[in-house]
Amino acid sequence: MDPQFGVIFWPTVAATLVGVFLGVLPALLIARFSEGAASTTRRVAEAQRLNRALQVLDAAMTRNAAALLALTRLDMLPAGQFVLTTQLETTTWEAVQGDVTPFLHDPDLQARLAYHFALISQIMKLHDRYVDFMAGVASALANAPQTRRELTGSLGNLASRASSQVGELRPRLQAAIASSARG
Repeated sequence: MDPQFGVIFWPTVAATLVGVFLGVLPALLIARFSEGAASTTRRVAEAQRLNRALQVLDAAMTRNAAALLALTRLDMLPAGQFVLTTQLETTTWEAVQGDVTPFLHDPDLQARLAYHFALISQIMKLHDRYVDFMAGVASALANAPQTRRELTGSLGNLASRASSQVGELRPRLQAAIASSARG
């Protein structure tokens, strides 16, 4: 063994170890910092998406409220007159559900929103039958007058229930919007 070996080897090993230690530690700290910054950016973006989706839902519910009110008054229309279209829409829920479900941490509100828009869809289908019994082929059936009265009552009741839901859900939706705006 060369006597110079120890003099050359140990300082080189020590320098290598110090270099690795000084290089890895800052790299780990930089990685942790950038992960934290990316996580913060992601949370802010998610809160903004949720906020915008909730605002869109709130606007849709406001528009639907006026249409629901008209449906609660079907029995007040003069004989032979009827509402041809509901002006209700469920597509907003379908469009923003993916932005609401993962980020809204209120399962009860999520369930109530889903139920509300499912009820709106049910009202729309029932309204189609109502129009058929008012002006479609079914209007010629012998039992059409009785069926029209029943459909009118059912539509009014369902619209009244959905309208009540709007009154209950909108304050909670407004609170969720305010909460998501704070991040």
